[in-house]
Amino acid sequence: MEILNDSVKSFEKLYLQLQDGFPVIVPTDTNYNLCSLPNNDLCIDKIFEYKKRSKDKPLSLFIDKPEDWKLYGDNQNTEIVDKLVEIFWPGPLNIILKNKTSYNYMLNNS
Repeated sequence: MEILNDSVKSFEKLYLQLQDGFPVIVPTDTNYNLCSLPNNDLCIDKIFEYKKRSKDKPLSLFIDKPEDWKLYGDNQNTEIVDKLVEIFWPGPLNIILKNKTSYNYMLNNS
């Protein structure tokens, strides 16, 4: 395992590794996570395999911009979710939403 710093070269290396189907470990505000690109089934499969996790248990989805939650999640009260996102993101708050079928079903079966 190679530990990388936060240089542009390191991010490029991580991205190439993700594109090739290999998960990477990324620190967050609350813990370390195995990460994949959301459109790479091979990489997502490896996360389930490495974690010995049933595909019935959903994975988390990290997004780039707070307003992007609407691309992947659905909620009856978007105003409340928008307010939570505005106040707490980026930061140590996870929001659990119904998934939209427009993205990879392997990420979240709920």
